[in-house]
Amino acid sequence: MNRYIAERVVRLAHRLGDKGKINNEDIEKITTSIGELFKHLNDKYKADMKLNEEVSDMIKTLYDERVFVKGKEAQAIEVAKEMLLDGESITKIIKYSKLSEEKIREIEKTLK
Repeated sequence: MNRYIAERVVRLAHRLGDKGKINNEDIEKITTSIGELFKHLNDKYKADMKLNEEVSDMIKTLYDERVFVKGKEAQAIEVAKEMLLDGESITKIIKYSKLSEEKIREIEKTLK
């Protein structure tokens, strides 16, 4: 297994999560499993040990990036909720939260 394959699998898992086809727990398990599998195969077949570090770093970076993006989205949702509660227009909420109108309408339904 090379780094390219590991990265592709992890990125695919993230895309599936973004589309709502798998949840965050599954993404975390896939990401962790790929890292462990890569390390196991690399250790067993005495491949490049530096590659273990590179794949581990790559997986950590992708996972941290996803956590950061999800955190930003959660913050935008909170901003949208506050603005809805203050009676702000959907147009203004879209401008400041960067959320879609559809997402804002979903949030609006939860506040009623």
